[in-house]
Amino acid sequence: MKEEDFETSIKDLDQLKDALTYWGKIIQRMSKIKFIRNSRKLNNDEEFAEQASQEEKHIETEKTKYSGDSSSSQELNSEKLKIA
Repeated sequence: MKEEDFETSIKDLDQLKDALTYWGKIIQRMSKIKFIRNSRKLNNDEEFAEQASQEEKHIETEKTKYSGDSSSSQELNSEKLKIA
């Protein structure tokens, strides 16, 4: 590794770390939704049903943000997000 490559490598690793953190939060939200939907008691409670709906809306918003061709609204590098 050359000394010039050090800065780019650090930048790439930081982007990958951010993408992995982001993807981990999405997985947590999906797990929360699944848990609420599979539990009869929680699914019948309005508060938890509303939380699940809000989480689903958030995931859909994030999905549309990163599924488009425009990278202006994206906070993360889409290539690193694909790796994550």
